[in-house]
Amino acid sequence: MSSVVFEQVRQEVAGALARDPASLSETDRLVADLGAESLDLVDLTFRLEKVFQLQIPEGDLFEAAPSQVSSLSLRDVADYVENGWEPALESAHGEPSGS
Repeated sequence: MSSVVFEQVRQEVAGALARDPASLSETDRLVADLGAESLDLVDLTFRLEKVFQLQIPEGDLFEAAPSQVSSLSLRDVADYVENGWEPALESAHGEPSGS
């Protein structure tokens, strides 16, 4: 994950959750640690799409099983932005998807 991508993700998460970006670390989990709710995640999806000029397919990032969404960290989101879902899922759960 590049530091530029992570910093932009941190800015967008801070904006969506009304937090100071400096208080957010790459290991902070959006739901479990930062208290993000479903509308926050929708807002964050729109922010990421706009800033990174990409389309996140509906349900691709934040509509997985509740236990998976609960464990997504800022690092996972930055990995997703850079590489797609596979690295984010692998990082969040310690094992490759599709196995």
